[in-house]
Amino acid sequence: MKTVADRIATAQAALAAGFRSEAARNDALDTLNRGASAVEDVVRNYLLSIAQTSRDETWGKLYYSFPSLHNWKARHAAAYAAYPDEVRLMEHLSGLRAAIKAAALTREDKAVKKAAAIAKAQADGAMTCQICDRSILANSGVVAHHGYTRPGNGWQTGSCPGARELPFEVDRMALFAYIGMCQRRHDTIGLLIQQTEAETIAVPWVYIDYTADRDRMGDYPKVLASVTRGTFEEVNADYVAKRRYRPATEPTFESKKEGRIKELAAELASLTDYIAHQQARFDGWTKTHSRIDGKWEATK
Repeated sequence: MKTVADRIATAQAALAAGFRSEAARNDALDTLNRGASAVEDVVRNYLLSIAQTSRDETWGKLYYSFPSLHNWKARHAAAYAAYPDEVRLMEHLSGLRAAIKAAALTREDKAVKKAAAIAKAQADGAMTCQICDRSILANSGVVAHHGYTRPGNGWQTGSCPGARELPFEVDRMALFAYIGMCQRRHDTIGLLIQQTEAETIAVPWVYIDYTADRDRMGDYPKVLASVTRGTFEEVNADYVAKRRYRPATEPTFESKKEGRIKELAAELASLTDYIAHQQARFDGWTKTHSRIDGKWEATK
C-alpha cells in the first residue's frame, strides 16, 4: 500500500518531468489528493477517539471540518496544531499542488508534429481525403473508411463522405458534391430561422422525464416535444410535472424561441465558415499525383 511519502515522491517526479497534457497534470493532482485523504483519515481517527469520550463539541467540529487539499489554508494549520506531523504533510502537499497547477504544459510543437504525422502517413501509402483534409491510407486506390466531425454541429460520424473516394491529390469532385450538400443545409437553416422568427413552425423542446423508470443504462427517458405559442402552456405543464428540480428562471415561449434561434444561428455561422474553407480548397486545387502500377506517384 502506498504511503503519503510515496505519493508525494510520485507527484514530484511527474512535476520534474513536465506535463505534456492536462490529463498528465490531473493524474499528478489526483495522486496528491489521495495522499491528503490518507492524512485526513489519520487525523479524523484521532479526533473520533477523543470525541467519543469527551463532551466538548470542539472535537466533533474539528472532525467534520477537516478540509480537502484544495481548500487547505494557513488557518487550518493553527486549528489542527495538535497534530504537527499531519499539518506539515498537508502544508507540503498544498505547496506541491500549487506548483503543479502553475506548471506550464510542455506540448510538442503542433505544426512539427502534424508535419511528421503527414510524412509518415504518406510513406505508408496515405493520401489526403477530399472532405476532411486528413491523411488516410489509400493503398487500394481510394481513401479508406474513416470518421470525421460533421460541420455545423460538431458531431462525430461513423464514416466520412470522403471515404471510398479518390484522394484530393487526384480528384476534387467528391468535394464539389459535398460543398453543394453543405450549401443546401446552409439554406435550410436560414429558412428555419425565418420560420421560427415568424412563428410559422413549432420550436423543439427536449426535457427529461424523471417520473419514468430508468433505462438499462441508468438514464431517464427524454421527452421530444414541439411547442408553439398556442401549445406552450400545455407542454410546459407536462414539463413541470416530469421535472425533478425547479430552474432559477422558469421557461417561457419567448425564451424557447430565442434559444432555438441562437442555436440555429450558431450552426449557420459555423457552416458559413466551413463552406468558405472548403470552397477555397476546391478553387485552389491542382492535381499532384497519379496511380501508376498500383502505387501513387507524384506528377512530374
